[in-house]
Amino acid sequence: MTTSEKVVTISIAAYNMEKYIRKALDSLLDERVIDDLEVLVVDDGGTDGTLAIAEEYAAKYPDSIFPIHKENGGYGSVLNYTVPRAKGKYFRILDGDDWLKTENLYDWVQLLKTLDVDLVFSPYEKIFVENSEVVRLDICREMLAGEYSFQDIKISNDVFNAGMTFRTAMLQVVPMKLPEHCLYTDDEFITRPLPFVNRIYVYHMPIYQYRIGRADQSSNIVSMKKNAVSFYNGTKRILKFWKDIPGERLGALEVVINRLVSRIVTLFVVYFRFNKEETKKLYKELLLEYPELLQQAMKASDLLNLYVKTHGVAYPLIRAYLNWRDKKKLNGKV
Repeated sequence: MTTSEKVVTISIAAYNMEKYIRKALDSLLDERVIDDLEVLVVDDGGTDGTLAIAEEYAAKYPDSIFPIHKENGGYGSVLNYTVPRAKGKYFRILDGDDWLKTENLYDWVQLLKTLDVDLVFSPYEKIFVENSEVVRLDICREMLAGEYSFQDIKISNDVFNAGMTFRTAMLQVVPMKLPEHCLYTDDEFITRPLPFVNRIYVYHMPIYQYRIGRADQSSNIVSMKKNAVSFYNGTKRILKFWKDIPGERLGALEVVINRLVSRIVTLFVVYFRFNKEETKKLYKELLLEYPELLQQAMKASDLLNLYVKTHGVAYPLIRAYLNWRDKKKLNGKV
């Protein structure tokens, strides 16, 4: 099989992932399907042995695994690089510290060979480092497996890139230049193609294995507090995108709104932990510009609802509760 006949391109963002990248690559080595994969391992200006490890695997699988070294530009820059160059029929992300479920890989690839849809939804599993607990999240659990119009989709959980595989040709015509040198651009990546989606396929076999609990993980609350401005800016970009969706593409709205509400709730939870005035400013801004989304976020979050209903009076209580919960979690008691 030549590169141009690949079934799926897997884009791996691998900045200083020496400790984890072997597990990610090993998860792809099902001999029945490795020839169907184009694996782009992007060492984004790292300083450890990630690139050397990727080259080791490429030596064994030169037609499937492709190590790439470039100057550091952040997560968005990796996707800006890999999407235009992808040769696979489908395209999906795999973070360097995560992996795919090898035992389900064969059936998934065989399915992708037969499909002619723009987007495939599949479950993913959260793997908690501290206790090896596995939590399965099925984005479309209320729907039977099969092909649907995008307008018919029913979302049960937050849309997350771990559960989404896009048609490559569609991605490559989406006007999507992701911001570089900043965090939390994965939400923008999965949101911007949605107005271009017509047909989807719902699949109920978990593929992605999402590691939870790494100390320097960007989704870790300590990192999110440190990078709150970056998270805020990303949220603002997605909110603006939501306003600009053409009317004829309203089928995308349920999915986009689901993601936006989750993003707003997370943003408030981060702000609650450390800054009263910034929280107040954020609330006023959203109330003025996106009142309907703020209302939905209130329904989704008891803490946000409490904050709004008490006109901010409950802020000290909410902050104390969240900081107490953080300490308990760090001590392994929750």
